[in-house]
Amino acid sequence: MTKWFFEPGHTAAEFRARHMMVTYVRGQLKNVHGLLEVDPDEPEKARVEATVDATQVYTGTVGHPLVGGGAGPRAQAPRRIHRQDTHQPA
Repeated sequence: MTKWFFEPGHTAAEFRARHMMVTYVRGQLKNVHGLLEVDPDEPEKARVEATVDATQVYTGTVGHPLVGGGAGPRAQAPRRIHRQDTHQPA
């Protein structure tokens, strides 16, 4: 089993969301912590665990509601943890 750790300073979770069915808003969640475990002989048993700080969403747009202070969805759930122990084909 090989184990890799995500380095928060060099890792980001990126996303893309549809905006008003016209364009996409892209963003990053920085400061990602976690690990990835893979057995080269059994890659289907790979395991990933990641924790992201959802209070630090960066969209590249000044004044975007997801950036800066105030209430909103990010203030209600500032940290997300994702764990996956099973392989799901893309």
